[in-house]
Amino acid sequence: MKFSFLGCSIVAIFSVCVACDDRPEKQISSAFQSVGNDYATGFELRETENGYIIRVNRPWQQATDENFIYKLSREEKQGAIKIPVSNVVCMSTTHIAYLETLDEISSVIGLTSTDFVYSKAVKKKLRSGEIQDIGFSENLNLEIIIALHPDVVFAYVIQASELRQLRQLEELGIPVVLVGDYLEPTPLAKMEWLRFFSCFYDKMPPADRIVDSIATRYDSLKNSIPEHENKPKVLTNVPWQGVWWVPGGDSYFAQLIEDAGGDYIFADYEGTESHAVDIEQVYQRANDADVWIHTGDADTYKEVFNADRRMASFDELTGLEIYNNNRRKSGRGNDFFESAVVHPDRVLSDLMKIFYPDMANADSMRYYKVLTKQGGNSK
Repeated sequence: MKFSFLGCSIVAIFSVCVACDDRPEKQISSAFQSVGNDYATGFELRETENGYIIRVNRPWQQATDENFIYKLSREEKQGAIKIPVSNVVCMSTTHIAYLETLDEISSVIGLTSTDFVYSKAVKKKLRSGEIQDIGFSENLNLEIIIALHPDVVFAYVIQASELRQLRQLEELGIPVVLVGDYLEPTPLAKMEWLRFFSCFYDKMPPADRIVDSIATRYDSLKNSIPEHENKPKVLTNVPWQGVWWVPGGDSYFAQLIEDAGGDYIFADYEGTESHAVDIEQVYQRANDADVWIHTGDADTYKEVFNADRRMASFDELTGLEIYNNNRRKSGRGNDFFESAVVHPDRVLSDLMKIFYPDMANADSMRYYKVLTKQGGNSK
C-alpha cells in the first residue's frame, strides 16, 4: 500500500503527506481502522484533536493500490493544510455542487471547464472576474493557478500521467488534493463525498445531517415502488463520435435505474465502466425497450435520430418513449452534472415518474423532460 500525495513520484509526497508526520506509517494507517463511510469507498477520514486525517483511495481510472493521505489542521502546522480554507481551485464542475451545498461558493477563485457551468452564482463570479478560468485537463494554465496561490487545489485526474503538471504546483507550495468522487459506483456513495469536502471547511456536523437527510429520502423513495412483474426496460445514451457507450451493469447509472424500478437492458455488462457496443446490437436490444433516456443535447425525436445516420432504423421502433436529462440548462451548462450529484434523491424521483407515470405527473420532474415528437418518430 502506498501512502502519498503527488510529490516527485507516486510514492513520494509534498509536505502535506503523512510521511512527514512523526508517527510511524503503521500507526498512521491504524488510525483508519475504526473509520467507515456509509456508502463511499473512495475516501476515509478520521477526526483528530485539531482537524482531520483523510485518505483518498484509487483516485483515477485503473488505479490499483494508490492511496493519498492528507492532514488538515485548525492550527498552522508543518505538513498540514490549514482549515477552514478560504480560497480554492476546482478542477471539475461537479465540485461546485458540493461547495454550493456547503454554502462555500465564495471560496472558489479558480475553475476548469467554465463553459459547462450551470450555477448562476458561479457564472456571476466568472463574469466579475472573482473566479478565473484555469484551463482544462493537461492544458491547465499553471501561471494563473500560481498567481491565485489557493489554499488548496481540488484535482480531478483520469490517469496517472496527469499528475506531472500538478507536481509543479506542489513544488511551489500549493497543496493539491485528489478527488475521486466520479469513480463511485452508487448514487449515495458519490453524494457522500460531501463529507470529504466539508472537512476542508470544518463543517462536518452539518454535512453529516445533509447526507443523512438525502440518504433517508432516497431509501424512502426506493422502497415506495410497488413490486412489478414487468418492469419497464430502459435504453440509455446515443452514439458519441461514432461509438455507442453504455454504462456497465454495476455502474452509477445502472444502480439508479434499478433503484427506480427499471430494467436496464445492458445490466448483464459487468463492471462500473462504460462499454462500446455496436449500434446493431443496441438496436436489437432496443426492440424490447420501453423507455430511452440520456440522449445527448437532443430536445426532439428528430434531433435524436439525426445524431447519427445509422440511427434512422430506430425511428421505426414503436412504444418507445424518449426522455432527456437536460431540463435544467444554462448555455452549455447542465445542472444534472452539478446539483444532481449531491441530490440523487431528486434524480431517483424523476426516474420513478418516467418509469411509472401513474405515480406522479412527469411535468414535476426536475432534471428530465419528455422529448417532443416534432419530426422523427410520431407515435
